[in-house]
Amino acid sequence: MMKKLLLACALFCAAASYLPAQCLMYPVLLSDRVPQSDLVLEGKVIDQLCFWNAEHNRIYTSNLVDVYKTFKNTGASYIEVITEGGVVGDKKQAVHPGLSLRVGDVGVFTLVSNSQPAQFGKPVYEAYASAQGFIRYNLSENRATEPFDSYSSITAGLYPAIQQLTGSNYVQLKAVNPLQQSITAGNTTQAVAAITSFTPTTITAGTNSVLTITGTSFGATATASLVGFKNADDGGATFISPLASEIVSWTNTQIQVKVPDGAGTGVIRVNGSNSTGVLTVPYAHINVTSGGNAFMTKHISQGSGGYVWTYNASFIANTAAKAAFERSMNSWRCNTYVNWSLASGTSNIASAANDGVNIVSFDATLPTGVLGRCTNYFQGCGSGTSMSWYVSELDIVFDPTPGSGTWQYGPSNPSGSQYDFESVTVHELGHGHELGHVINSSDLMHYAIAAGQVKRNLNTDDLNGGLAVMNRNAQAGGTCGDPLMTPLAASSCSLGSLNAAMSSAATGCVNQAITLTDASSGTPTSWSWSMPGGTPSSATTQNASVTYATTGSKVVSLTVTSGTTSSTTSQTITVNAAPTLSVTPTATTICTGQLVVLKATGATSYAWTPGSGSAANFPVTPTATTTYSVVGTANSCSSAPTAVVVTVTTCTGLEDLISHNELSVYPNPSTGIFTISSANNTGKLDITVLNMLGQTVKTESSKDSKLAVLDMSTCSKGVYYVKVQMNDGAKLVKVILD
Repeated sequence: MMKKLLLACALFCAAASYLPAQCLMYPVLLSDRVPQSDLVLEGKVIDQLCFWNAEHNRIYTSNLVDVYKTFKNTGASYIEVITEGGVVGDKKQAVHPGLSLRVGDVGVFTLVSNSQPAQFGKPVYEAYASAQGFIRYNLSENRATEPFDSYSSITAGLYPAIQQLTGSNYVQLKAVNPLQQSITAGNTTQAVAAITSFTPTTITAGTNSVLTITGTSFGATATASLVGFKNADDGGATFISPLASEIVSWTNTQIQVKVPDGAGTGVIRVNGSNSTGVLTVPYAHINVTSGGNAFMTKHISQGSGGYVWTYNASFIANTAAKAAFERSMNSWRCNTYVNWSLASGTSNIASAANDGVNIVSFDATLPTGVLGRCTNYFQGCGSGTSMSWYVSELDIVFDPTPGSGTWQYGPSNPSGSQYDFESVTVHELGHGHELGHVINSSDLMHYAIAAGQVKRNLNTDDLNGGLAVMNRNAQAGGTCGDPLMTPLAASSCSLGSLNAAMSSAATGCVNQAITLTDASSGTPTSWSWSMPGGTPSSATTQNASVTYATTGSKVVSLTVTSGTTSSTTSQTITVNAAPTLSVTPTATTICTGQLVVLKATGATSYAWTPGSGSAANFPVTPTATTTYSVVGTANSCSSAPTAVVVTVTTCTGLEDLISHNELSVYPNPSTGIFTISSANNTGKLDITVLNMLGQTVKTESSKDSKLAVLDMSTCSKGVYYVKVQMNDGAKLVKVILD
């Protein structure tokens, strides 16, 4: 009998997890969910019924909830909570990130109305913010957990938090509170089992690997629910149990169990007793659960040796997003040789659907709090424990506007409010590679990523997990008659022709950072920079920078790699010294409004402040003491600022000089002849005429100490300064030549 299964992001979420993963979700806080909800209540899932939607292309589950309390608005004693996914006949669909409930789950729901038909005849709702719309209780410990938060006490922590947001007390709907009875009973239960050891201490999940646990008081009857592994989907906040079929053997002192998909690094538990040691899970594979059995999956060839991704027409228009997606594809293609390729055309499909097209798209209809989804579709054949399952389709969709943040498409790193698109795509492609979550912040498949974080490169665990899937893909059988995937060759795994190139300036300056930008084609997966004599002398990031302490020609090399293919390029950068400036003013102390010229040397261009001068000579007429600064540039290198202070003092004006008969210049203005007269001078008169730039245009000397005639008829019309040196000092007079 043929069966088909649809799972999203990570199949394990539907199989054995009690808390939805943080896989590609951003936090929607309780303080945001409560105001947006139509109904906030506490209740228990007591029954479930799966059904097709009206279009017969989506499966939903109606979860009948027995309501204990209402915190916001008073609802019925029983309601239905609609979740995406479920089983109808031989068809199964599970969505992740999404809310997955089981009969017996107890907790707080934040709900909004839902338009699907009632299956139990009760009011119909759905969880606001999907997986974040349910706070799951651990009744034995009086704790509650959601994807991004936890509460150490249900009664003393969670209840007050909700009531503070609603501004009112909760309403008790049941005369006898079965929830409180469960909490009380759970708190009196004492664990009697004890774990003394387990082997091996490092093991993979979802791979049929068997863990042996030894200890005491395990009980004589095999009970899978008494065995717990840290849940990789929530970082170990909760435990998950294996399927009954995954128990290999059981005695009072020893348990042999297959580590289920969804298990992560952490302590293990038997009948409430935790191990003292930590079980390490380096990678996990996605399983399909059918008929109470867990099955590993395989990839096939869809006619091209593997799977062909098709861009949505709007997605491909975002060239930065497209480039990031292809970098992520190359990371997997050239490390595990998974056969993924790109279609030559585009599609208008914008959402994930079982339609035979492996779509890559932005989808604005994703639930609040979801950054993106990888959806795996599985096809099965056979029956019972002999079933086989393979991937029949893959879809990846992203939220175009991720919450209150933005996407950073790279290659630059994200800011604190940005989500790194490449980190998200390479993670989700990992799910398409049939890898589940782990609890290891160094791994790409770590269960969560926050804004501002960057995880773009495969590490050893990611690589080993992907290679293990590819080894299974190569084994005969298990594809229901479809051909096996053809692995890519190392020499041709890169998308496009690999060609190293860099973009950097041809010149640089001593002790100033020079930016080195990768401009390679062919989507490389690793970079190696060599900068002899520089600081640093090498780098392995996509883009780099280097500083040199000496001048001269410096050679920078870049080698890019994709799989076993590499390409190298180099560039010579001329490093110049910054110019050394010298600034000489025509005067350092002047009268208010008088002219002084600041003369700079040592560079080819200048920038003066205050003001906007760009020449070597900078005339100024300050009215107060002023500090002037100049930066010089030569060979594209700029000097450090050089400062000069011009001191302005209060001086006697022309009118005062005339009234004291010390110096007279007349007529002023004049057409060319000026008479200079001094009543008190006893020596000769030395006369210098300056233009507005401070340049000398005429000099004269008169032996007569009292009188001189100045002929400026050959000078251009304009404003000049006449400097007269007398026995008691120099006097400066502004004259106008008409």
